Amino acid sequence: MLQKLQRYREKKDMSKLQKTIVNRVKGLCEERNLSTYALANRAGIPGTTMFHFMDGSTKNTRISTIVQICDGLEMTLAEFFSTPEFEELQKSIGEE
Repeated sequence: MLQKLQRYREKKDMSKLQKTIVNRVKGLCEERNLSTYALANRAGIPGTTMFHFMDGSTKNTRISTIVQICDGLEMTLAEFFSTPEFEELQKSIGEE
């Protein structure tokens, strides 16, 4: 039972993390007047990979994909994750 609860929490946390990452990418694309298709091209990511990433059907995004996205946005991973939303997420995960 304890293991089931732990897995549920991990899935819930991953879902929050995935949504936060997707929202960050959407916001950065809007700031830069980029479509996600254009970002995929700049990042060297297949359009289908980007589509599945953005619609949430990819549940565990690889860090290498996030690195490619950051490269396409011309920013570092540190810059990407340095937001109040990620700080808040880290706090909430630590509290559960």
